[in-house]
Amino acid sequence: SGEASSSSSSSSYRCVWSSEGEDRSKGIVCSVSASVDGRYVFTGASDKTLRVWQVLPATCASRLRCLQTIRDAHQDWIRCVAVSPGGGHVFTGSRDETIRVWRINPGGGGGTAEPILELAGILKGHNDWVRSLVTVDADDSILFSVSDDCTIREWDLTPFSKGSKKRGR
Repeated sequence: SGEASSSSSSSSYRCVWSSEGEDRSKGIVCSVSASVDGRYVFTGASDKTLRVWQVLPATCASRLRCLQTIRDAHQDWIRCVAVSPGGGHVFTGSRDETIRVWRINPGGGGGTAEPILELAGILKGHNDWVRSLVTVDADDSILFSVSDDCTIREWDLTPFSKGSKKRGR
């Protein structure tokens, strides 16, 4: 546990993962978002890697355990990650001007209870980097995105709801 302080405030921190570990990444972790229940964390990096992490109890020496690594999740840096309020999807935005919609498979395959991400579709419409993403409704039907093309876009996510065919828009 380390300590960080400034003249106006003091806070403590603990490094829970470093690229010096066994799952070494050449990229900078650019974005992080947590599942609604706080049990999982999703990260996007400059090496185009998307990762799913399990948050372990505070008593564990390492607080995060990597469950899934998706290399080349985009064609360029992943700049932002968002999790839907309903917990069914993860969204990633990139310098490649796209948003990827990832379906959370709660069974994880192979009989495990760990979530595994599956690409559900690609949203295209921005003409520059996608910088930020936010979902606003519990039924996972609307996503807003902000881009360096100076636009805010609203995306209809109903094609990605359960029972719909996988497709981009």
